[in-house]
Amino acid sequence: MSSYDRIFKHVTGEFPHDLAVLALKTSDLTETATDVKVSVSPNGFGPYPEIPKEMGIPKDKEDVFWENMSKTPHHELLARVRIKLYQQGIKAEGTTFLRNGLVYPIIKGVLYVEWGTRANPNGSVERYVSRSTGHPDDSFRDISKGIILETDIPSHFKIYTYPDGGIDPYKFLNLSKD
Repeated sequence: MSSYDRIFKHVTGEFPHDLAVLALKTSDLTETATDVKVSVSPNGFGPYPEIPKEMGIPKDKEDVFWENMSKTPHHELLARVRIKLYQQGIKAEGTTFLRNGLVYPIIKGVLYVEWGTRANPNGSVERYVSRSTGHPDDSFRDISKGIILETDIPSHFKIYTYPDGGIDPYKFLNLSKD
């Protein structure tokens, strides 16, 4: 993974309005951090966790990373969940928060969906994806035909139906919601 893909950035546009998505781009870091390394969350989440070196964040940029990620509790939770997943060996390339309060790790080959159904002229019923979140590089996402049927999704994909697959960040991180 390139260094361009490593640091979280808030992204909007391609995703439904109820999502806040963090993608990874080192170019979005700013050099605004103070000379004093911040080691405790301003959002009441305690000390910052150690960032695994596999995430590609240079040690000398960690203070900038935390300054950017801790501007809101929401963003800090996303960063902390991704870090803990990395520590557990799960290489999430990003994380998404939905209105249901759960965090969804963005991992190639994993798709979170809400299903719709439609009746065919022959009377059979088929499921289609009415809403989804997944890795942007997953190639089956040809929406030129206007709809993605359940049968269009390759069998090697891990599919979760909302809210399955979501992580409660407070429970996962052993944090209090107070």
